[in-house]
Amino acid sequence: MTHLVFEEKQRFNQPWLWVIIIGVSLLLFIKIPLDLIHSSAEDQPLDLSSSLIIIFSFLFIVALNVLFYSAKLNTKIDGNGIGITFWPFINKPKVFNWDDIKNAYVRKYKPLSEFGGWGIRYGWNGRAYNTSGNMGLQIILKSGKKILIGTQKPNEIETYFKNNNFLKE
Repeated sequence: MTHLVFEEKQRFNQPWLWVIIIGVSLLLFIKIPLDLIHSSAEDQPLDLSSSLIIIFSFLFIVALNVLFYSAKLNTKIDGNGIGITFWPFINKPKVFNWDDIKNAYVRKYKPLSEFGGWGIRYGWNGRAYNTSGNMGLQIILKSGKKILIGTQKPNEIETYFKNNNFLKE
């Protein structure tokens, strides 16, 4: 039987997250040069270790911003199963085959209390892959493991499952 494909691409797009990331980055970008100016005003040249710390701090800040900006959760559901990639952490598709899935359904969840937030998370209710929101595709494997994949398209997934006669609770 040929099944259509459901695909969803998500990013970290919460405004509050970007306010924190950019705010902290700007504070550090301002503080580090001010420390340099203050240090040189006191005629105390920076030693090599201080210079390296400043350079690596700048690189870390830039890398963290690039990481959050470029992180992408891709979900693909087709006749083979449910697959995800979460660039740059999971580049090779992680596929949960239908033969290994006991149940799969859309549900509302509490990202902070169930999984401790967003990203690739481990909680009392299994593993989660999410970027924002509180709706997810809950997968229960025959082995008993639970995986939750966040979604911004819960109705489309439910419709996809209904139209393709996949398992659901």
